[in-house]
Amino acid sequence: MRLPEPSSVAAALHGRLLRPVRRTLRPFLDEDVDRGDPVSHVLLSLLAGLVAFALTALAAALVALPTALYAVAYALLAGASRLVNAFSYRR
Repeated sequence: MRLPEPSSVAAALHGRLLRPVRRTLRPFLDEDVDRGDPVSHVLLSLLAGLVAFALTALAAALVALPTALYAVAYALLAGASRLVNAFSYRR
């Protein structure tokens, strides 16, 4: 059994967790305020942008943390496998 590479795990997590969140929240991150807008509209736009940024950052953390943990586990398992193979190989 071969473990998938950490980059493919990161790509899968990015595609399932971060990309949909970023796509959904993009209008709130790119929102613009005009000079004549009322203060309530400016405050709501600012709040929506902050919440969208926080959710995007949370989704990015939910991708980065498992990817980093998987990379460490992959390195340990691959190293142990190579070590076992090195000792079991007879010349």
